[in-house]
Amino acid sequence: MGKKKGLKKLKYDLLYAFVKGGVKVLQKMPRKPLLRTGGRLGVLAYKLMKSERLKTLKNLDIAYGDTKSDSEKKWIAKESWRHLGMNAIETFRLPLLNTFKDFNDIVTVTGWEKITKVQLEGSGVIGLCAHHGCFELVNAYAGLIEKGVTVVGAPLKDERLNELLIQNRSHQGQKYVTRSASAFKHLLNGILSKELSILLVDQDTQKVKNVFVDFMGTQASTPIGATILAAKTGAPVFPISITRNEDLSHAIVVGDPVYAVQTGDKEKDLIDNTQRISDSQVHFIKQKPEQWIWLHERWKTRPQEEEKESIKA
Repeated sequence: MGKKKGLKKLKYDLLYAFVKGGVKVLQKMPRKPLLRTGGRLGVLAYKLMKSERLKTLKNLDIAYGDTKSDSEKKWIAKESWRHLGMNAIETFRLPLLNTFKDFNDIVTVTGWEKITKVQLEGSGVIGLCAHHGCFELVNAYAGLIEKGVTVVGAPLKDERLNELLIQNRSHQGQKYVTRSASAFKHLLNGILSKELSILLVDQDTQKVKNVFVDFMGTQASTPIGATILAAKTGAPVFPISITRNEDLSHAIVVGDPVYAVQTGDKEKDLIDNTQRISDSQVHFIKQKPEQWIWLHERWKTRPQEEEKESIKA
């Protein structure tokens, strides 16, 4: 084994031991003090990691321009990192939520009956989350209340850490599928079985098929998985929001369904439907922008025509 590979293995060995041990400790400590500590650590990371801080502020500039002051954007950026720290703690504690009482102690849910109604009418459902609030709690709640739910997520590089993540994300009965070529099939099977399939499509990732649509005023590369599933099955897309309240409880809200429109112009329909699905997420993000992950480079990939103009300039 080369020196570089040996150091990499050592890094993951230490990280695995830290995470596995840390999870057990975090699950035994009181929730609210832990969340406040996680929030403070998130703010500390924001202050210390200059490049990530500047990236966060740059993304806020893209989204808001001059419509928000510098002080407003700095506040949103700092709070976004605070919530990131709290969400990390909350995610580690997911296995403690085993009953509806466990959820009711920290979560209120509004509108889930919309999903149930569609299922009783004989249709599967596409759930649409964003990296906004502690979205992992939506997956966990769905695992408890639904007879079947499929969730897709990106794999971690270390197999042991990935296995820990899968165990954590499937504790309430969710079927967790690693993002891959076969993930679409699993999501489709869930919908055809009149179950719930949950996707997140608010990030720029070139590992799946995308189209460019408007996202908070600027064109952004947007995954089309939810659009294709909706068009193929006729299933509604329900935007699902979760936000943290001041008392550290959470509010899950299910929005109105989005149905794929099919006019016969496949290319136009693909873009129009993806835009409508994306807008349903932006609607929730704008209500509490400080709880979205502004760290992510949402507008990193640019349309070819912009790249050509940049080269000419």
